[in-house]
Amino acid sequence: MTRPFRWVTDVGVTEPDQGRGGRYLFVGPDYQGPLPNVGFHIVRSQTYMNWLLTRAFVGEAGLQSTVDGVKATMKIYPLADLGTPQEEVFVNLTGNEVNRTSRAMTYQPRDRDLFFWEYLDWYTSFVGGSHEILINGGLDLNYRTMFHDMATGITPAMSEPQVGSGSVYAFTPHDADDAYLDGGKTYKVRLPAPVPANDFWSFVVYDNQHRLMLETDQRLAGLDSTLEDLVANEDGSYTVWFGPEAPKSKDGNWIQTIPGKSFSTILRHDARTLPTSK
Repeated sequence: MTRPFRWVTDVGVTEPDQGRGGRYLFVGPDYQGPLPNVGFHIVRSQTYMNWLLTRAFVGEAGLQSTVDGVKATMKIYPLADLGTPQEEVFVNLTGNEVNRTSRAMTYQPRDRDLFFWEYLDWYTSFVGGSHEILINGGLDLNYRTMFHDMATGITPAMSEPQVGSGSVYAFTPHDADDAYLDGGKTYKVRLPAPVPANDFWSFVVYDNQHRLMLETDQRLAGLDSTLEDLVANEDGSYTVWFGPEAPKSKDGNWIQTIPGKSFSTILRHDARTLPTSK
């Protein structure tokens, strides 16, 4: 049986560089040549072809500064070119339209095995608890297609997180009445106290047409628990608002949406207790 996606390694905080950055050397299954003694995280791959998905967080300097930083520091080249690597070529795919069956699987799944509860439409695509999306020992192509449309890449740290390093993801494009989230309306989500997050939790909003972050006036297209303006309720819980305008005195707990655009949101945190919704 061939598998269209086989995890090789994580890059970043979940290991092996633990967020400090570094150089990785990917070695094919039959390579017998010399390897550098130091300076590389050496990763042996079961296949000859690999692809890498990375995410860069936007800092105070803004998006363009982040893009420039990635272009200046990320280098991918053969080991033979170690001394004189060629200049990287970056291709911007922004604006390309995608319209396929996988969107229907993502935004209106039929199988309740995806859902955390019977009565709320927060769900996961880590069905079976495996990053390979194996159901009863078999490969489920529908679930794998849905995940790669919604999130592109997957690692064991995402499907089987370890406290303090991995993350849990809950996704929804629907409100409590199973209607699609409407950027012209106002919604709220309550995270009960104590919020079970070691490092941070976050909500991010995405455009349902292209699955990129929703393009609003807010820099983060969402919020996270590290923000100074975020305010807890008296009992330690948090209420987060989604809508085109901030409710009165709720600016720090508000995520902007756009009238006329549907959207979806992902809750990310590093434990297994999930929110209630209204």
